[in-house]
Amino acid sequence: MKKATAFLLALLLLFALTGCGAQKKLAEGIAGKVLGDDVEVDLDDGKIKIKGDDGQEWTAGGGEWPREGAGAVLPEFKKGKIVQVLNTAEGSWVHIDEITAADYEQYVNTLKEAGYNQNETVYSSDGPVIFAAEKEGVGAVSITFHSEGSAFISFELKKEEAEE
Repeated sequence: MKKATAFLLALLLLFALTGCGAQKKLAEGIAGKVLGDDVEVDLDDGKIKIKGDDGQEWTAGGGEWPREGAGAVLPEFKKGKIVQVLNTAEGSWVHIDEITAADYEQYVNTLKEAGYNQNETVYSSDGPVIFAAEKEGVGAVSITFHSEGSAFISFELKKEEAEE
């Protein structure tokens, strides 16, 4: 997953620097080098969807909560503005802006109510506030809230869940 994450983040940066016509060709070239020769790239609605020759799929971009893959397993964060999403069958990463500390606390409570309360870790400093926990048999979630009003949610499914 680290390889896919780095690859998709690099693509997102490159797309900011290229025109629409060159984006698909660029994405296919990079994807072919990183993931293998037989890849499909779909640039649709501000999202990058890549399917490798092994059948694994990655989606990046868009301003909506993921409705498939690992992101669909987590309770939706309904406040703020979703800036960026990276989603696969094994894990998900969501960047949200325009939220308050109360929005963050409400989502942490939603996670706990949904069963993400095992091996719970909370870290708070003058900067970010972090909550991390696991849900037995499902996976692990971490949410980092920054006082300027942004949050980063990362989620990883347990291996047996991701394979189903």
